[in-house]
Amino acid sequence: MARYDLYRKYFKHQCENHPDLAHADTNGSKVFQTIDVEEALGDFRTGAKEKSFIFRLINYTFQVGDDGGDETKKIFTGGFIVARYFDQRNTGESDFYTAVESSEKIVDELIEKMVSDSRAGHPLFYHTLDARQNINVQPALQFAPGYAGWLVTFTFSNPIRICLTDEAAPAWSDGGQTPFEL
Repeated sequence: MARYDLYRKYFKHQCENHPDLAHADTNGSKVFQTIDVEEALGDFRTGAKEKSFIFRLINYTFQVGDDGGDETKKIFTGGFIVARYFDQRNTGESDFYTAVESSEKIVDELIEKMVSDSRAGHPLFYHTLDARQNINVQPALQFAPGYAGWLVTFTFSNPIRICLTDEAAPAWSDGGQTPFEL
C-alpha cells in the first residue's frame, strides 16, 4: 500500500492548521516543503517566510519485514525539520535561544498530534504510534544561515499484502509462481 500522498498531505495539513506555522503568507511564501534526505542538511530556505518558521518534510524511506509473526509490514522512516529564523547580527545569542525553544515547542505539539491521531485510528499511522513510539529528536542548530531548530525522525508501519491470490494482486502471467529453473 503506497503512503506517499497521504504522508505529504498529512504534514501539509498540520502546517496549514498549526497557529504558529500558518502555511503561507500573503506573498505566497511557504512554511511547508518536501525534501529528500540528502537535502536535509543543506541550505533550503527558498520560499521560506522571511524571519519566521520553516517546516521541511523529509521524504520517507521504508523496508518490508515482519517481527517474527504472521503479518508482513511496510516499515517507514519519516522525518521533518522545524526551525525558526534568528537575527545573527543584531540580537545574537538571545534570539538564537528563542528560535531553538520556539521550534521545540512546535515539535512537541506536532508529536502530540501524531500520537493522538494514531490513537484515533488515522490511516497513515495504522495505530503504530499508539504506544512504544520510536521518535528521535536532534538539534538542527544553524543548519542553514540564520535558522535553528530540530530534526525529528520517526518510524511507523502499515501492513503490506503478501498474497498472490488476492483480487487486488496483479495477474501474473506465470500464475504467481516463478519457475526454479529460469
